[in-house]
Amino acid sequence: YVNCLHVMSHFLLGHVLFFVYTHHIFSFDRMTGECISGDGIESFDMFLPYKDHNKSITVPPIIQDMANFSYAGDNAIVSLPAKCFSQFEDRLPAFASNLADRQRGGPTGMFLLRMSNPEEEYKLLSDIAAASCSDGIVLLMHGTSGMRWQSTSYLAQVAGMGYVGLALDSHANDLGYKGAGTLLKTKDIATANYCGMLETYDDRCGTWAKPFCYSTKKENILNNPDKYKEYVERNYMIRKLELDDFVTRRGDVLETFPKVFLFGRSEGAMAVSRYFNELLHPMLSGIIISGYSCEFTYFVSCADHALMCGGLCAKSTPILTFIGEKDNYFSADPGSLAAQVADDPNGYGGPITGNCRAPLDAQGFTQGVVTVFPEIKHSLIYTHDNAMRSIVSDFLANPTSPAAEWKSLNRPGCVLEGGVYQCDGLNDPPDEPPCSKYVNNPAVPWADIGASAASTDKTTPCMCIDHKSSERSLLFSTSSAESTCMDLADAYQQQGCCPTSAAVAGISHRSLTPKSAGRVSALQEEIARVGRDDLEYGEN
Repeated sequence: YVNCLHVMSHFLLGHVLFFVYTHHIFSFDRMTGECISGDGIESFDMFLPYKDHNKSITVPPIIQDMANFSYAGDNAIVSLPAKCFSQFEDRLPAFASNLADRQRGGPTGMFLLRMSNPEEEYKLLSDIAAASCSDGIVLLMHGTSGMRWQSTSYLAQVAGMGYVGLALDSHANDLGYKGAGTLLKTKDIATANYCGMLETYDDRCGTWAKPFCYSTKKENILNNPDKYKEYVERNYMIRKLELDDFVTRRGDVLETFPKVFLFGRSEGAMAVSRYFNELLHPMLSGIIISGYSCEFTYFVSCADHALMCGGLCAKSTPILTFIGEKDNYFSADPGSLAAQVADDPNGYGGPITGNCRAPLDAQGFTQGVVTVFPEIKHSLIYTHDNAMRSIVSDFLANPTSPAAEWKSLNRPGCVLEGGVYQCDGLNDPPDEPPCSKYVNNPAVPWADIGASAASTDKTTPCMCIDHKSSERSLLFSTSSAESTCMDLADAYQQQGCCPTSAAVAGISHRSLTPKSAGRVSALQEEIARVGRDDLEYGEN
C-alpha cells in the first residue's frame, strides 16, 4: 500500500511538473515570440475577416536593394526656420513664407518645401548648415497615412524652434507596396491650418488598395497571427530600406549640421525605435518617439525586434518618448489593440505597460525621458500641443541635461511617478483644447516654455492686407517672444497703419516684389482669410 502511494505520488508529481514546464514554455513563447525576418522571398495570401474588409490580399516580398527606395528621400518634405528662409530665399521657389506654428502666438516666417530637384536641394541644405542659420536638423519618420495631420505639424514645430525638419515620404513609393496619388508640389500644399489635415497629396492610398495601405484591426491579426507577424515585418522592412538608402546617399548632408535628431511618429516611431545604422547613430544627438510604447506588441514579430536600436546603439543615447495614457493602439488600457491581442489565447505580445519606461530600463538606457499624457488617446497635439512642444523644445536644446531641470517638466501640471512624467496640456484656459474640430482654437494661445524657444529669434516681418483694395503695405517687425503680427493688429489699426478692413500677417520680404506678388496671391488670400477670422473673434 505504501509503495503504491509512493509510485502514485511520483506519477502525479511528474504530471504536475510537466504541466508547469509546458505551460511555462507556452507562456514564454507568447511573450517572446519566434522572430520572423521581413526579407522573405515568397508572396503569401492573407485573409482579412474584419467586417469592413472581408477580403484576401496578396503580400509581396520586399525588394532588398535599398537603391529602389530612394523615392523617400528624393521627395522629402522639408521645413526651414525663418532665419534660414530669409537668408536663402533666392534659392527657393518664388513663394512667400508659407509655414507657421500654431496661431495665435506661434513663430511665423518659416518655409515648407517638397523636394523636386534633390541634388540641388540637398546641396542647399548643406549650405544652410554651413551658414549656421539653424540649430540642427530633425529627421522625421511619419505615421501610417504619410505626411499629413500631426506629422506635418511636427515639421512646423521644429522649424519654429530653429531646426530644419526633413521627413522621408514613404507614400512617394512607386514600387506598388503603398503610395498616395499625386504628390503635391510646394505651391499646392495648404499649410494655413496647423490643426488640420496639412495634406501633401492629392488623395490618399485607400485602405488595402495596396498591400501596405492598411488599417489595423484585431480580427485580422488574430485570424492568422503567424502571417500577420510576417506582414508587419515586411512593413518595417520598407521603412528600414528607406532610411538605409537615405543615410547611405545623404549622410554627408546630415553630418554638416551641429545636431541631428531622429524623430518617429506612430508607425514611424516603431521604425525609429528598432532601427540601427552604424553610420547614422554615432552622429545622433537624440531620438524622439511619439505615439509608441517600445514594447513587444502586434507591430513586431518577437520581443527581440522591439529592442531599442535592435540593442545595438549606445546606452547613453538620449531618448525622449511621449504617448497618451489611453492610446488606442499601444497603451495598457484593456481596450487598446496591443492589450487585446496580447490577452487573446491566439494572440501574442506583452507584457503591455503602455509606455517606454520598462523597456528602456530593462535595456539599460541611462538617458531616457518618458512622458504620458493622462486620459489621451493616439492623437496628441489636439489636446497637448503646448505641453508636447515645450518638452521637445527642452530636449532639442540640451538632450543630455537632467529632465528634472527642464521647465517643461518641472512645473505645476507635471508629476513624476515611477520614472514616468504625467503632464497636463499646458493650456490657458486649462479646460480648452488648442485644436477644436481640427481647427486652431483662438481661445488657447500657443506656448513653448522649453529652452529652444528661449533661444529662437522671434523677429517676424509683418504686412497689412486690405481685403477691399487688396493693397499691401509693409509694417515693422515684431521682436518680442510674446508679440506676433496678429497681436499687433489692433495697435496698427488704431495708429492708421492698417484700415479697419485689413488683417496683418507674417510674410517674406520678397513677397512684396512685383514679380512675386502674383505668384503668391492665393497664399496671401488664405493668410488674409485666417487673419480676418481671428480679428472677427476679437483675437488681436
